[in-house]
Amino acid sequence: MSDDLSKSNAIEYVGDRSADAPAPERCNAEIFENGTCIGIVAGASALVIEAWVQLVAARSGQRIDWHYVGGRARVLALGDVQRAKQEFLYSRMIFGDV
Repeated sequence: MSDDLSKSNAIEYVGDRSADAPAPERCNAEIFENGTCIGIVAGASALVIEAWVQLVAARSGQRIDWHYVGGRARVLALGDVQRAKQEFLYSRMIFGDV
C-alpha cells in the first residue's frame, strides 16, 4: 500500500457527494456480528464515511465496515484489529474529523 496520503487523494477517493449518489450498502453481516469497534465518527454524511472507511480498509488490508448507532457511525474491523485501528487513528490525524 502506498503511503501517499494527502487531502487531495482523499477528495478524489470520496468522489460524488451529491444527493444523487447511491446510498452505501448495509454493513457486512459478519463484520456487524463479529467485528471489534475501532472508532466512532460523527458529523459526516454516509457517503463520506463510506469512502473514508473503504480507504482505511484498503490501506490497512483488513475487513472494515460501519453502521449508524444513535446518529454516529460505529466503525468495526475483523482481522488484525490493531492494524485497522492504527490506520483509523492515523487517517483521523491526517484528515481530522471527516
